[in-house]
Amino acid sequence: KPIIDFDLRQYYPAEAKSANIKEYQVTVLVQIDEIGSLISVNIASGKAPYGFNESALKAVKRMRFSPGYKKGQRVKMAHYLPITFRLE
Repeated sequence: KPIIDFDLRQYYPAEAKSANIKEYQVTVLVQIDEIGSLISVNIASGKAPYGFNESALKAVKRMRFSPGYKKGQRVKMAHYLPITFRLE
């Protein structure tokens, strides 16, 4: 589970703002270790215009995560995480 303790709007790409793109979603695949640390992050939704992929990667690297559990034990996990950018 991601813990987002910052404003995701600060990662909205400037190029997308200039193009007046109001909303865009990027899906990433995150791998989290037993203590909730990010092992890796990759774009799962393909190429995105206006710098959204780069912004999504930067935002995810700043996030913290709760560890995954299986049968009461902490485990490594992989999870698809949608990152939705909204221009408000």
